[in-house]
Amino acid sequence: MKASILSLVLLLSAAATHAQLKNTKWEGSLMIPVETKVILDFKTDSVDMFIVDMGQVGESMTYAVKDSIITMKKTSGNSPCNVGDEFKVKYKISDDKLWISNFSDPCDARTQAWNTDPLTRVKQ
Repeated sequence: MKASILSLVLLLSAAATHAQLKNTKWEGSLMIPVETKVILDFKTDSVDMFIVDMGQVGESMTYAVKDSIITMKKTSGNSPCNVGDEFKVKYKISDDKLWISNFSDPCDARTQAWNTDPLTRVKQ
């Protein structure tokens, strides 16, 4: 019985963590390779990085969330990073701000894109 309750609590906790990003948009700047205004558009299990000045999606990815780590996998895009590459970032949400920092990534260009400035939730 205790194991079942613990499993349910862990499952609900994971769902709540994923729900923080699901169907949200976040606006801010990334270094790609210079400071560039972007919008991260999280859907149910995918995220698009929209480059505001160019008016186009720069990279599309799938994502999964566990604890404070987002695991992403590039599915398409113009960055020098390989399609199919999986990478992980740490994240924190507080007061409609999203902080993202590199955790592990095989692509140096993407590793250097994350800065210390938070992205701001776009009200929908």
